[in-house]
Amino acid sequence: MRQYVLINKQVVPDPDLFRWSKAYESMGNRRVAFDQIGTIEVSTVFLGLDHDFSYVRQGEGPNPNPIVFETMAFNMPGGDRPCFRYRTWEEAEAGHNAFVATLTVRQRENGVDCSGISIRGCTENTTIVLPTDTTPEIIRKIKI
Repeated sequence: MRQYVLINKQVVPDPDLFRWSKAYESMGNRRVAFDQIGTIEVSTVFLGLDHDFSYVRQGEGPNPNPIVFETMAFNMPGGDRPCFRYRTWEEAEAGHNAFVATLTVRQRENGVDCSGISIRGCTENTTIVLPTDTTPEIIRKIKI
């Protein structure tokens, strides 16, 4: 099994399953970020297990660059549950913030009141670049 713990936001392999399970019990130790945009909830957490299923173990030990963070959105229109995975705490924070910014812009466009939402890392002069739904290669720039 390829289990990991967080020590000062750094991913560290932990071969001791009992110690790992104790560290994994508390959500406070694993939550990177949580935001709500209208009824949509966006959660980014430390998974504790390597989700890099392309990594092949051949006796060399734990993956030196595991995928152990995940962002998911719940209560999306149409029942979609987008999921994004990352290797580091910093990537997870940045990915979470970018996804929240994207959702906020799209929700505003759909008439959802997002006035109380603060997007980490963004100011009123921040430009978000989004692919269009119908033509991904065409990019839209939207001012927050």
